[in-house]
Amino acid sequence: QLGRKFEIVTNIRRADVARDQGWVLLEVSGEPDELDKGVEYLESRGVKVELAEGDLVE
Repeated sequence: QLGRKFEIVTNIRRADVARDQGWVLLEVSGEPDELDKGVEYLESRGVKVELAEGDLVE
């Protein structure tokens, strides 16, 4: 939904999701203002957002 609601490209890198909780490592790209709107949207829905920078080692 995030990619449809905002001009953001999303790529799920890793995830562990159960029925009532979980985590997702999500790579996103887009214009800074769209990314900010996306983060605000997620936080308004109760999602904890943490910025991670750098290369991901899988």
